Amino acid sequence: MGVSYPWRKFYFDLYAGAWFFTENDSFFPGNAVRRQAPLTSLQAHVSYSLRPKLWLAFDGTWYRGGDTTVNGGPPQGRQNNSRLGVTGSLPLGKQQSLKIAYSNGITARAGTKFSTVSVAWQFLWFDRKGK
Repeated sequence: MGVSYPWRKFYFDLYAGAWFFTENDSFFPGNAVRRQAPLTSLQAHVSYSLRPKLWLAFDGTWYRGGDTTVNGGPPQGRQNNSRLGVTGSLPLGKQQSLKIAYSNGITARAGTKFSTVSVAWQFLWFDRKGK
């Protein structure tokens, strides 16, 4: 679920999400039962539009939960992680854009803090405004 609020050339976005997992009754070595608790997240974005299809955003994400048990053993792997990042979009003509993003782990209770870089080519199939 999310909410977005435009104000002048800014967009403020806030999203809440949850992942739910089914039981795995053939976990390694094939006869163990693995259960995982729900994993919740909260994301916030502040975007600034320089001109149509040219924008920059600052992003923050927080994850919590997701602890696992195997055969009713003690819970493991509970997450309480946060990330910060920046994303930019560059127009490549009328129906295309290039999106570049960077994010970095700020805190990590389970797993490791890591950085990511992504590049995506976007194609707009339908443009209601016809611009």
